[in-house]
Amino acid sequence: MQIVWSAHRGAPGAVPGAAWMLRAGSLEDAVWYGALRQAILGLDRLLRCYYGVRTFSDDPACLLRIASGVVTAPVRLVDGARLATGDPILELHLWNEQLPRHRGGGGLGWAARFRAMLDHSLRLPATEIATNPALADMRALRANTAFVTPGRGDNLARIATLYGFAAPLDGGDGSAPRRRHLGEDLLVWGLALACNPLSLRTKSLRRARHELWISRDDLLRRYGAAPLRDDRPPAGLVTARKAAA
Repeated sequence: MQIVWSAHRGAPGAVPGAAWMLRAGSLEDAVWYGALRQAILGLDRLLRCYYGVRTFSDDPACLLRIASGVVTAPVRLVDGARLATGDPILELHLWNEQLPRHRGGGGLGWAARFRAMLDHSLRLPATEIATNPALADMRALRANTAFVTPGRGDNLARIATLYGFAAPLDGGDGSAPRRRHLGEDLLVWGLALACNPLSLRTKSLRRARHELWISRDDLLRRYGAAPLRDDRPPAGLVTARKAAA
């Protein structure tokens, strides 16, 4: 799940020169920016197609996309749920183009809006899981995050708990090789450049990986809604079978 959390100014791994460009206010007016933005978004579309990441909602406040996955090693979650190898799950991914735009570096107002949109966004897959027969067997949701810089995992854990997500008590799929981490870091930075360039004032290139889970039952307890009538689809939702945008 590629959710972008701002790092502190001057954090280790920050990209030299990015803050100066943005302070100068010239980035989005540069003649090369439009072409670079389209190239980054085009690469992201190709990767989403390859990994099966798809749009499931046309809600303009939705921050998430999903992909079908399976458990690759036994996992025990914080609510006691036990997942076996091969159990079907949903992977959560950030819909970068839907993120609220930074205006002058974000701040408390941006954070409050982001958190409200994330809370709303988690209700959408809960409704989809509860009403879509194709997702009836899904056991849990997982987010493989690159939210924070190294050493700030405790902050992430506190925030994730507010939404019902946590690291597994036992097991988990582990992390990708370091060479893949570097590629993901570059993509996260590039997507921020393409979708939310002012966030780069405080963004670090280096990101730490954290695996966060929530069981299906816990998701529905927290975010679920009563099933809608069979003769009408959930408002604002499209089925999980809809092709990726």
